[in-house]
Amino acid sequence: MTDLGTGAGEVSDAIAWAGRAMALAPYDEKGIRRLMELLDRAGSRRIDEDAMHLRRALETAARFLRTNGRAGDAARYEARVAALPRGSS
Repeated sequence: MTDLGTGAGEVSDAIAWAGRAMALAPYDEKGIRRLMELLDRAGSRRIDEDAMHLRRALETAARFLRTNGRAGDAARYEARVAALPRGSS
């Protein structure tokens, strides 16, 4: 479903589906990359809300990777979290 909504007006729908997929499989690196790609396409239109969702997904994945002995991969995700905007809240 995340591949269906990739036209200019459908990126928001694809982001919503990617968010649902991340809720079901928060440690799926492919899903995280897909969500990041979609957020890049959306640009700054939804940055506050989507950055929050992406931040949560990246933090969850980083914790999982670090716990499972993949500190290098975890550090990559943590660096991406640090680079995200904090939003208005």
